[in-house]
Amino acid sequence: AVAAGRRAADAGLVHPLTGAYRLYNLLYSCAVVNNPSLIPNPMPAFNNRPVDAVIDVRSKLEFFLGHLDGAENIPVDRLPDALAGRADITTKSRILVYCASGARSAQAAAMLQRAGFGRVVDGGGLAAARAGYQAA
Repeated sequence: AVAAGRRAADAGLVHPLTGAYRLYNLLYSCAVVNNPSLIPNPMPAFNNRPVDAVIDVRSKLEFFLGHLDGAENIPVDRLPDALAGRADITTKSRILVYCASGARSAQAAAMLQRAGFGRVVDGGGLAAARAGYQAA
C-alpha cells in the first residue's frame, strides 16, 4: 500500500501537502458531467422541472396532518388574493399547487391563471404531487 501511494504521488495523482487524490476529483467531475442528478438541487422541482413556489391549497388542518417539504399553506378560497403584493411570488413565478384529491388544485390553478399567473402547474392530489416532487 505504501509503494502504491508513492507511485501515485510520483505520477502527480496525490497532492504533496493535502494527500487529496486528484484522480478521485477527476473521476467525480466526470461522473457529475455524465450524471447531473449528482449535483444538489437548490430549488424544489416537480417532474424534474424547477418550481419557485409550492402551495398546498388544502385547509390548515389538512396541511398540519401532512404536506410536501417546503410547501406553503394557502387555502384555495384565499387565492389569488393571498399572493397579491408579494415580492417572492410574481406572475412569472413557476407555481406548483396541490390538494388532497386534485379537485381543489385544479380550481386553484384555474384561478391563478385567470389572475395572470402564467406558469402554474397543477400537481393534483397529495399522493400524485409527492410522487413527482423533489424537495430543495
